[in-house]
Amino acid sequence: MRHYAFNVGDYAAATAHLSDAEDLAYRRLLDAYYSREAPLPADVGACCRLARATSAPARKAVDTVLREFFSLKAGGWHQARCDRDLADFAEKAEKARASATARWTHSERNANASANASANASANAMRTQCEGNATHNPLPITHKNKSKDKAPVAASPLPGWLDKPTWDRFLEARSAMKARATPHAQALLLRDLAKLREAGQDPTAVLEQSISRSWRGLFAVKGDAPIRKTDQRTAFADSIIGAVTHGQATEPADPRDISGEAERVA
Repeated sequence: MRHYAFNVGDYAAATAHLSDAEDLAYRRLLDAYYSREAPLPADVGACCRLARATSAPARKAVDTVLREFFSLKAGGWHQARCDRDLADFAEKAEKARASATARWTHSERNANASANASANASANAMRTQCEGNATHNPLPITHKNKSKDKAPVAASPLPGWLDKPTWDRFLEARSAMKARATPHAQALLLRDLAKLREAGQDPTAVLEQSISRSWRGLFAVKGDAPIRKTDQRTAFADSIIGAVTHGQATEPADPRDISGEAERVA
């Protein structure tokens, strides 16, 4: 026991006749009795060691106290008050242990019951869901292809004045630059090319310029663009025809190429 009840009045009345050494021995023997939770040893020498009595007067005080306040019985020196307090303490401790065990058992039982109920509920829910899935026939999911909903746009027909191989090379160059040649895009490019042609630009030269410069669009030929040989031949032929028809010699654009031919015609 860590503590015990001590009635100061009763103790003072019962020990008023004791000497200081006897009073000290009695208090130490009581402390040993309660702390050991057992009677004092039958051997008086052992009791002297418990009371820390080393001198002859101290050992004599221990012997006097034992004979006056304790009774030598089986198991050692007993005292009725100490035995009664120890019995009460043991009974209360046993009740406390039984109560704690009951609480733990009840809590464990409730926890197991709650876990079983939760497991059963989960199993029932899963079984219900599986049965529902087995009897449920969901409608098939159809994905509309938006590209099929729209009617395809046909590519614009190529005009007669357009050189198709050059046009195809221009479209391939655009594709290499990640520019899609959709029918709508081709129609816009042909429109731009027609406007440039009306402004006096050669469509083939415009296309070749965009190919060589890695352009996605079509623009007027720069001033330093080379003159196509087909344009030179057309100019020469026009000058020769004019000279024959009207009897007037027209100076060719390139005298090196047609000077001899002009003399033969004249």
